[in-house]
Formats: sequence, structure tokens, C-alpha cells
Amino acid sequence: MKENFAETMPTKRFMVDLACGRFDSQDDMHTVAVVATSSHDDAEVIREVAGYRGIAKSVLVSEFDDVSNSQRPTAITEEAAAAIHRFLASWDFESTRFLFVCDGSVSRSAAMLCAWMRLCGEDDLPLWADAQNCSPNVLVYGRLLAAGGEQLSEAQLSERELLKDMVLGCKVAGRKSHAMHLLEKPWRQIRDGEKRCELRRLDAKRKAVAPGDLVVFSRAGLPDELLVVRVTECRTAGSIEKLLLDDDVLSASGFATLEDAVAGMGEIYGDDPYEALGIFLDASDWVRGMDACRRMPKQILDSMHGSAVMRDYFADGMK
Repeated sequence: MKENFAETMPTKRFMVDLACGRFDSQDDMHTVAVVATSSHDDAEVIREVAGYRGIAKSVLVSEFDDVSNSQRPTAITEEAAAAIHRFLASWDFESTRFLFVCDGSVSRSAAMLCAWMRLCGEDDLPLWADAQNCSPNVLVYGRLLAAGGEQLSEAQLSERELLKDMVLGCKVAGRKSHAMHLLEKPWRQIRDGEKRCELRRLDAKRKAVAPGDLVVFSRAGLPDELLVVRVTECRTAGSIEKLLLDDDVLSASGFATLEDAVAGMGEIYGDDPYEALGIFLDASDWVRGMDACRRMPKQILDSMHGSAVMRDYFADGMK
């Protein structure tokens, strides 16, 4: 029997977030385990709504606010994170879907989604999350990971790193990702479409780059300005000079002449000989800036896998 949850539930914002039409019948909810977070005064209300009046397979409601300061009395505690992990780990991955929801902003539910996917190591674990206008809560993320046995450093526990893990860590996109740093000029050339092949020394780290992977380029002086591209092809040679004899590589490298390219690479790597790698980039998959990073899953998945896959993870994309 179909039921319109948007009409039957109260009209607080988190109720509307829950009523996205993804579970249109009672049968849909029988295989769903719900993890809901609520500020203390809304706990009983969200408990009723998160369970869709008893239809869901099981519901865990945890009471903590959307704060990232662990010293605040209403922040998520280690005990609460451990309880959430025990609840999630008690279900069979093959037969259970997981819905993460919270009242007010969605930063807690998105953070739990990221942590759970990372702990599971599953590319296609069926998960749902309300993740609109998301700034994930790093404290929730870190404490849930710690409850699952994975401790992150302070450097890793930042919103920027969390977003990269969520969006670029390939738990969602099913793609390997590689972080690379660029100076201002080549970063701008990639952004503007003037450079379609990135030149690198072929060391052990870069040998892992393969067609279909994502490359995340950060920018000198502005580390939060990210460009994300898809690798379409890799070409190698015994030296940078030999690699640049390939007209396709040279014309896409952003350098005007072979001499300019050799000189430019020499400023970075010196004069000692080295094997060279040319990474060809797909312009249609470029995503620009940190604001775009929040929208990345839908943009990347629409182009790579089709939007149907995207909506199994984030109903409205990362706006």
C-alpha cells in the first residue's frame, strides 16, 4: 500500500528531509536499518518518524547535537559512537539497507555515511543519506571510525579531508583517486582547458595511475581549490625528451615547444635522467573548486556511471 510520508509526517525540516519518496511502500522499509541522530529535545519525535511508524526493520536513535567540539556536553561521545557501530555491524550487508538521517542540518548523517562506507570498504554497499548542502561533522566522522578500530590523525580529521574521502576516495565512485599538487599556471591551464596532459616523473607512486582513475589537483597557495579530472590514457617513455617526441603529448602538455617543456620539467625534477609519464585528462569530467567538490558525486557519477547509481547514495546529489 502506497503512503505519502510527506503528507503524513509533521512539517519540521528533518521530517521533510526524510520524506524524499525513496521508500514509497511498507515493503520497501522492511529491509532498512535506520540510524537517526537528534538534538535532545526532538528525540522522541524523530524516533517515531525515523521508524516510519514501526515499518522499518530497526531504528537506532542517538541523541547528540551538530557540534564538532568534543568538550561540548551535547557533542557525540565515544560511547554513543560505539553504540552506533555495534548497531550497524549487527546487520548483514547483503540483506540490509542503511538509512542515515538527522534533524536540522544533515552534517551528522553524512559523516556517519562516510565513516560507515570507509569501515566497510564496500564500493556498492546499498546506503541512503540525506546529504543536501552538506558540511560533514568531523567529530562524528572521527569517533565512528575510532569505534570501528580506525584512528585518524588530526590532519586527516578535517572537513576538506573528509570530503575528499567521501567523494574522491572511490567508496562512492568506484574509482581509484590520486592526489597531485600544481603550481598556479598549470592549475589554471587545466581549469581553463588549455592543458590536457599532465607530465610527471614515473616513480612507484605514479605507476599506480591508470585510465578511469580520478586525479585530484590541489593548487599552490590555495589548497582548498581542487580540480578533479578523469584519466583517459597514460603514456610512458624512458625519458622526458622521448615522451615529448610524441606529438599528442606535447600538444596537450600546455607547453609551446619541446624545449619549453623540457626546461619546465627540469625546473621541477632537475637534470638527472628519469622515466616519464603523460597523464591524459578528460575535460568533460573537470570539476572546479571546493563548492563544486560538494556536488562532485552527482557530476562524476552522471558522466561515469549514470545518475541511477548516484541516487542510491545521495538522493539529491551534493549541492
